Amino acid sequence: MQRLLSTYLFVSRKLTPELLGQIAEAGFQGVEIFCSRGHFDYTTKQDVQAMASALSQHRLALDQPQGERAAAWPLRTAINLSECAYQPMSARMRSTEPNMSFRLLGSYDTIAAIDRLIKEAQRDIVIVSPYFKMERKATVLRALRIALEGKRNVTMLIREGQNHDVAWDVLGEFIELGMKVQLVPNLHAKLYWSDAGAVISSLNMLTSSFESSTEAGLVALDDNARGQIYEFIQRDVQPRHDADLLRHATSPSQHLRPREMARRTETGPSTRQSGYCIRCGESVALNPERPFCFGCYGSWAEFENPEYREKVCHKCGEDAGTTMARPLCRACYS
Repeated sequence: MQRLLSTYLFVSRKLTPELLGQIAEAGFQGVEIFCSRGHFDYTTKQDVQAMASALSQHRLALDQPQGERAAAWPLRTAINLSECAYQPMSARMRSTEPNMSFRLLGSYDTIAAIDRLIKEAQRDIVIVSPYFKMERKATVLRALRIALEGKRNVTMLIREGQNHDVAWDVLGEFIELGMKVQLVPNLHAKLYWSDAGAVISSLNMLTSSFESSTEAGLVALDDNARGQIYEFIQRDVQPRHDADLLRHATSPSQHLRPREMARRTETGPSTRQSGYCIRCGESVALNPERPFCFGCYGSWAEFENPEYREKVCHKCGEDAGTTMARPLCRACYS
């Protein structure tokens, strides 16, 4: 029978190679290392390698580690431990999906990552935030304004029914600039996505979140991770939206239009030219270079066939055999 000892017995002391030597001299063949930072600094590569060397030297088997970061250890032997270049979980988290990884960030770095994905976007930006209450001078809003002026497609999904947590005057200005805003019942997720990056975060589009709250975020590190976030928005968030905000108004009730009405109706004066998605007929900004809504663009981008036959004229909304290359009907071209 193998004799094992848990280093929890010495948790008030720092675990050292000398202590492991004393355990071996007392006749134990293995140890269970308790992962408490004051006892064993599992985030320091030098300490990990020192323990691995001592385990090997004294022929001690390593049993399953216990304590604060035990789940982070896929290692059970001294040999595996010595070969491990240990990286803290706070630096990187890898999902069960192959080739999909994220980095865990604090408040400042999360905000910087969101700002960067907006500024570096080439085509599409999607923000999922239950609440929107920010001042016009906010850095993230300046970045969004520049993106809209640069003809980027910007979609924001906010929670339906949260009138007191929405700055309708500021939101209306961005709608006039061409941003699509959609209302989603019971929305709680916070996601920031563009074709240049993606972040899953605790951050709402609130001044308090960006300036004073302690927040966290997972930034996508590869295309697969970014794609998974995009698919989640398409599958679990956007299909649930039941109204678009079409124009600036002084009360939320003036904004709401069912999707069936949005295809044919635009009320009130607006500086924004409205068009229609050539696949589903949903209201979008009039831009022949970007004639799809966010959801339909994702479907089209899977094959990227500019001659694929669609259903609706981008300008007038009437039934027509349009394509990405020719998004207007004959009458609207003339």
